[in-house]
Amino acid sequence: MVQVVLCGAGNKALRGEWGDLQKELKDANDERNKLAHYTVIIEIAKESRGDDGVLVGNLTSPLLQPSPHNAVSRVQGKTPNNERHSLDEEALKGHAQDFYGLSLSLHDFRDRVRWAMHRAF
Repeated sequence: MVQVVLCGAGNKALRGEWGDLQKELKDANDERNKLAHYTVIIEIAKESRGDDGVLVGNLTSPLLQPSPHNAVSRVQGKTPNNERHSLDEEALKGHAQDFYGLSLSLHDFRDRVRWAMHRAF
């Protein structure tokens, strides 16, 4: 039914928007795959001994990186030592905002397709 509406006369704008949304969905899926298959890395940035002899370690902020044990990542050239393939907390927040924005766009598009279907039939 949706295919009929999108192919109908007067729905050129909806078809163009659907093409744009498909690209955004593909890009978002690539990012989702990255998030799903990366490993959280936390390292000891600095360690010292307190006056009481207790070892104290300061940890780095968590990073998501390709696991060195993930064969697919290695074949794709995604290695932990490449900064382009590391995601910090700010990058994760940005992805969450992007995913949320895409979900709003999809809901809006769905509503406009429903309206177009209602007009068509």
